[in-house]
Amino acid sequence: MLNVLNYFSKNFLRAKNFRKIELEISTRCPVRCPLCPRNMNITGDKSWNTGFLETEPLLKFIDHADAEQLIFCGGYGDPIYHPDFKKIISHISKNHPEMRLMIETNGSYKKEEWWEDLGKHTNKYHKFSFSIDGLEDSNEKYRVNANWASIISGIKALRRYHKGNIQWKYILFSHNQHQVIEAYKLAMSIGVDHFKLVKSDRHTEESRPTVNFDKVESELISFQETWKQQA
Repeated sequence: MLNVLNYFSKNFLRAKNFRKIELEISTRCPVRCPLCPRNMNITGDKSWNTGFLETEPLLKFIDHADAEQLIFCGGYGDPIYHPDFKKIISHISKNHPEMRLMIETNGSYKKEEWWEDLGKHTNKYHKFSFSIDGLEDSNEKYRVNANWASIISGIKALRRYHKGNIQWKYILFSHNQHQVIEAYKLAMSIGVDHFKLVKSDRHTEESRPTVNFDKVESELISFQETWKQQA
């Protein structure tokens, strides 16, 4: 992975001030979403957990690119399982204090202390997007092997110190469409700033997306307006 970073640094990052860069910094993920490329095995290679972007070359890459926005995405892994994740976040906060950073994660299996410490290294320009598709009894129907208790406790712990935005991203399926309002209320009660309803083509025969997305979205918007008026 070091050679890849060096190649991009030498050949594509001669110019400064990139607007947005997306990086997969980790190939690790404990969640087994059925239609994630990791589990669909599109390439025929089952060895997805191959490691991480090496920390020091990664930091040099970030410094050289000096992007306006950096996204640690979760298309083929989850960034929070990089062993030096806190070091990476701390480096960005210190050296690029106004760089907008998006961190996409399922949020499972980290302890409260880990999230609290992480929150101390973030700033107001950092946004966390937690992918949570339902409530305790439904989230694992698509996000197989996710850990509900650690996700919720993690968001609460992060909120104690993190001054930036926290988002709950909710993919709508037939099995969770009736829980949107309850999920929204839970999200607001634990310190989430933004609840994002998502239409997706990722589904199995047992987990088809709802055909009533517009209706559910409209009901959510109506409830949100009433909620804000009462707050």
